[in-house]
Amino acid sequence: MNRKEAIQSQIDDIMDSFDFQCAMKVLEVYKSIERGYPADWFMDGEPFEPAIRAAARDCMKAAVKEGYAGHSYFEARFVEEEDDDGPWVRIDFNFGDHTHNDGTGYEK
Repeated sequence: MNRKEAIQSQIDDIMDSFDFQCAMKVLEVYKSIERGYPADWFMDGEPFEPAIRAAARDCMKAAVKEGYAGHSYFEARFVEEEDDDGPWVRIDFNFGDHTHNDGTGYEK
């Protein structure tokens, strides 16, 4: 696996395992208590999962370029290091207290 594939693997793993249904429930609560919410993540007054997923993916891609990115309630950090097993990358992705942060090794 090369660097680009390792990064895409990280994004895919997060997109496949992140609990977007839970995030949608949190957003519904925020809307009901008027805490503030990203209006573009809603359709007909309800959280719209495709928009939320797109925002999550955009946040992670921005973090790969910049090292850190935040988008409304999402936050992502990109870490790239090398240890005895070789180089690896990790994307830390957060929504509130929900965190994903496994690393993926790759070949130079």
